[in-house]
Amino acid sequence: MSVAVRRAEFEDRLGIEALITDEDRTRFGALDVATLLETATLGITAVDERGQVVGYAALSDAPGRPEVDPAQWPEWFRGIVGEVQLGVTNSAWLALFVCHPAARAEVAENVMRTAFATLPE
Repeated sequence: MSVAVRRAEFEDRLGIEALITDEDRTRFGALDVATLLETATLGITAVDERGQVVGYAALSDAPGRPEVDPAQWPEWFRGIVGEVQLGVTNSAWLALFVCHPAARAEVAENVMRTAFATLPE
């Protein structure tokens, strides 16, 4: 399967929702795709040669955990892993990654390549 990636658009919502499995809900928690499309720091959609959505990744500037204040996440993270130099300028959190099983490797590779090329250093 040939896959291309582009910036996510609200019109991708139904295609993204169709890819979400129970395992994804367990891994990422309660999912509101419409909100992710509007609030993610970077949303990347993968499409096949027919333009059908085959994958999506949403990156955020803070962890999407209810117990973590988005403004205080560096302190929370340091409390878990120790002293590290992380902040909103050099970190991105994966809020959601879903894809069609037949395109998993290609979607993951293209999404990550695009994310690292797009986000500022």
